Amino acid sequence: MTERITLTILADSRPGLLHILSGVIEKKLIRIIGFCLTQPEVDGTVKIVVEVLIELTDVNTLKLKLQNIIEVYSVTVNGAGVVAGYS
Repeated sequence: MTERITLTILADSRPGLLHILSGVIEKKLIRIIGFCLTQPEVDGTVKIVVEVLIELTDVNTLKLKLQNIIEVYSVTVNGAGVVAGYS
């Protein structure tokens, strides 16, 4: 079943970061609904919120793929159907 999930990503701000993140998401054929990001902090980090339509069985895999990106510090998953083990 496809659910609307929100991913909150904390990462180093650098050119091409959104391209890398969207490439990982699109490669898994997951539909991106929206991106929102904050201004870079003094320490160079940025908070990115991505809303996607995804099968619940694919949530953990996507989270792990995003966490494997060198610039990404953390990924938090929120959504109506998300089981505690996926967040």
